[in-house]
Amino acid sequence: MAPEILTEQRNIHQKITQGVAELYARFPFPSRGVPVDYYLNKFKDTIGSRKTFRLLDAGCGTGEMTVAAALRYPEATVVGCDLSQASLTQAHALAERTGAKNATFFQQDLVAPLPYAERFDYIFCIGVLHHLASPETGLRHLVEALSEDGKMLLYLYGVLGRQELILKREILALLEKDPLDFESKIDCARRLDLYQFPRSGLLNILAEVLTSPPRASWKRLKERWIWKKTLKGQRQWQASNFEEIILADQLAHPQVVHYRIKEIFQLLEGVGLRLVKMVDGMPDDLSEAIRSPEVLQRVRHLSVLERYQLNELMSKPENYTFVAERNHAGR
Repeated sequence: MAPEILTEQRNIHQKITQGVAELYARFPFPSRGVPVDYYLNKFKDTIGSRKTFRLLDAGCGTGEMTVAAALRYPEATVVGCDLSQASLTQAHALAERTGAKNATFFQQDLVAPLPYAERFDYIFCIGVLHHLASPETGLRHLVEALSEDGKMLLYLYGVLGRQELILKREILALLEKDPLDFESKIDCARRLDLYQFPRSGLLNILAEVLTSPPRASWKRLKERWIWKKTLKGQRQWQASNFEEIILADQLAHPQVVHYRIKEIFQLLEGVGLRLVKMVDGMPDDLSEAIRSPEVLQRVRHLSVLERYQLNELMSKPENYTFVAERNHAGR
């Protein structure tokens, strides 16, 4: 590749990274102020009974999940890294307040190689890769930090389930040309009522459950209700501008990449990973969405990717949360 093209790409990547850093400097995310174990619970079967291990929360933000992991596994080494120093300041404070002595934090741009020589057994990267200037580069650096038999928990935005939000982001991009004027975008979003915060936790969850496959609905209802009820009881720790933080992340973020499942397979293959199982966003098993034995018989003839594609089209996920591991067979 010509040197001038490489220079241009570096400049673009640097501009994107600076924009993301500025967003989270002004709106540290998620600023809930309490340990949150929702996604940790999705990974507990993978960890099993293991007590001592090294875990990296890559793009930890204000540290809610990092601290939750440290408290649940006090014999483990739990490390959180993030681009935003403002977020890390809150993460340090949360760890100190909750007594999570085995949690440490450092500042890191995931587009750059991680500074650790010793690898991690588990790596979480929840809602981060799709905000990077180069998601593939960031994921490749995480793979370099993963032990040979390690597992990752990854979360990526989905195109099909976020179409409405994508269109709203386009509205704000037309009305506010400066991508870094987050406050103006938030003000405009409020005046246009582009983002509705749920007035009733139960009604909000019921609406979500009704869009889930039938067999998954009641399990999802119970799971989400427990999570929402827990957070509601701890709102006194949330940042005073919590709603602005959510609006900034959802509607004013300067860098967002959305995925289809085929693109995720390609992303993983490109860095030597394979998808193990889907744990949130959409069911891993098509039998949760399809009750007809005749149709399920047809499904058995599909490839793994085609099954996920069919599942994706039926469930229209807002996100894909899944476990991944090294693809040793692909070597």
